Amino acid sequence: MLEDGHVYVIDLEPGVVHAIYLVEEARKLTTRNGKPYLALTLRDNTGRIGAKRWDATDEEGELAKVGGYLEIQGEVELYKNTPQIIIGAMREPDPEAIDHNAFEQPVSFDPAELFEELKDMLISMPDADLRRLSEAYLEDEGFMARFEISPAAQRMHHPYRFG
Repeated sequence: MLEDGHVYVIDLEPGVVHAIYLVEEARKLTTRNGKPYLALTLRDNTGRIGAKRWDATDEEGELAKVGGYLEIQGEVELYKNTPQIIIGAMREPDPEAIDHNAFEQPVSFDPAELFEELKDMLISMPDADLRRLSEAYLEDEGFMARFEISPAAQRMHHPYRFG
């Protein structure tokens, strides 16, 4: 269990690291000697860093899901003058240990204003059936609470809230 709070990518220096990051890219590859490894790109809201897990097991490959969180222990080292993490151990983090604020991308607009524009557009639809459907969604408080904090599509837009 992590105790010291989030270790931001921008603050990483050569040495030991134990932190939770979001998996941005995950590739299962094989070394020239035929051994499996994972090549990952991990990120938070300050940046991204490459990571390798040598001799990766199938279970570890399943843990490293794009868009998912990963708790890692390892060593930050320089490779061709660029920091990377050599992962010694990895696991799915305790959901309560994830500091979601560390992964939020800053936005350059007022989300409340954008949401009001969306609501205005939905309730003024010319098609009566679509307007009623939109109103049903807008009146569903549980749905709207989840909708307001959900990221946009990961590939077509930006994979963060209001993206």
